[in-house]
Amino acid sequence: MNEHSGAPIAQGDALIRSLVVDDEEPARRRLIRLLERLPGIQVVGEAGNGLEAREQIRALAPDVVLLDIQMPELDGVSLVEAERGLPPVIFTTAHDRYAVRAFDLAAVDYLLKPITLARLARALGRLRALERGQLASLHRQLREDPPYVYVRNGADVRVFDARDVSGFFAANKYTLFMVGEEEQLLDTSLNELERRLDDHGFMRVHRSALINLAAVRALRHLDAATHVELVDGQCVPVSRRAAAALRRRLVPTT
Repeated sequence: MNEHSGAPIAQGDALIRSLVVDDEEPARRRLIRLLERLPGIQVVGEAGNGLEAREQIRALAPDVVLLDIQMPELDGVSLVEAERGLPPVIFTTAHDRYAVRAFDLAAVDYLLKPITLARLARALGRLRALERGQLASLHRQLREDPPYVYVRNGADVRVFDARDVSGFFAANKYTLFMVGEEEQLLDTSLNELERRLDDHGFMRVHRSALINLAAVRALRHLDAATHVELVDGQCVPVSRRAAAALRRRLVPTT
């Protein structure tokens, strides 16, 4: 176990005890040097993979884990998925394709390598702005009541409550939905959304459509086929297989 003394604590700031996890030693060394330049930060340990990180977390109880994603033995995402009660996590990675999954796991932030001092300070400032109880509450909300969808736009990630969405629709390799007059694109497949949102009042009515039952305005018979009209004006075809089940869910028998 390696321990490091952090930079002096700034007046009035609470000490943040951090654990650095990365399978590449040069990357760990660089991140530790950056952390030691920030006031109020103490690096209490480091690990080279997820298995080591799990042991270090249990032994050291850090306030935050700066966690690489792609690592041998146990990667960062798998560690967070497998372990409950972890301290707040800031993911660090050279790849932006994990951003949506990272926020789905309630990460405090997501830093792309090479990490700058300013960007690192902003991530830790976000952590400091949240009292520990508020952060724990946020993590519980995002993990246990998860009708949220995450849209990546460059380095930014926007969060939407799925219950405010009328429907999700397959569009080539993406999933499309509307928020007001604005079109959004998701990397998440319709199959994955169906699995996640089934308990939140959504139903797959067509191979290309997953609708919010609370947003149904009417069922219509058009051109010998069933369509569902949504509150935002969209008219969605319903497959023959789904039509009877949709009617039962909308008008349950007593």
